[in-house]
Amino acid sequence: MTTARHLRPVQSAAQRSKCEVVVQAVMAGPIEYRVQALTPLAGPGCGSISIRLGRVVIVLEDRQAYEAFERAWGQVQALVDKALPHLPPAPYKPRSH
Repeated sequence: MTTARHLRPVQSAAQRSKCEVVVQAVMAGPIEYRVQALTPLAGPGCGSISIRLGRVVIVLEDRQAYEAFERAWGQVQALVDKALPHLPPAPYKPRSH
């Protein structure tokens, strides 16, 4: 015999953060990127900004998200010289056939 389970209400979209997926991407070397403004397909509403870094896409839907992103990159700039010293490029080795 099973016992009855009580379901709890799910938080509305307004109550939770808009970041719904946690992703880790390790990037090295030259990375293709593209930044573009996106407009809504139908109806009123604000657009968004899409940032593609390699195969990772980040969509900023409001000013608060942009400001958080800007603060994060400011912290990256403060650490980059210590954490990622300039390394010489790898020596070129042609492939043998």
